[in-house]
Amino acid sequence: MIEPTPFWNYFIVYQKSTKKLMALFTVYEAHLSFDRCRTKVSQVLVLPPYQRRGIASRVYDLIYTEYRENDSRCFQLMVEDAAEDFQKLQDISHAKFLKETL
Repeated sequence: MIEPTPFWNYFIVYQKSTKKLMALFTVYEAHLSFDRCRTKVSQVLVLPPYQRRGIASRVYDLIYTEYRENDSRCFQLMVEDAAEDFQKLQDISHAKFLKETL
C-alpha cells in the first residue's frame, strides 16, 4: 500500500485490460518556501516486459509538462542519480521541449 504524503507523488502505469503494473515513477517536491519548490524524479521502474516501448519517455514528458509548465511553484525539475540511459532519454526530451518553444 502506498501511503499518500504531501511531498511525494506517484505516477503508476498499468495495462488497462489486465491491470498489470507496467511502470512506477516517484517524484518528490522539495519545498524551499510556501510558493517555490524544486521537483526531483527519484525512482523510475519500468518492468522488463514493458521496457523499450517508450513508456519512460512518455511518462517523463508528462511529468515535465505537469511540473514545469502547469505548476508555477516548480522552478526546477531534476532527476536524482539518473542512469546513463535515462540521462539520454532526458536530453532527448529536453531538446524536444526546447524545439517546441523556439
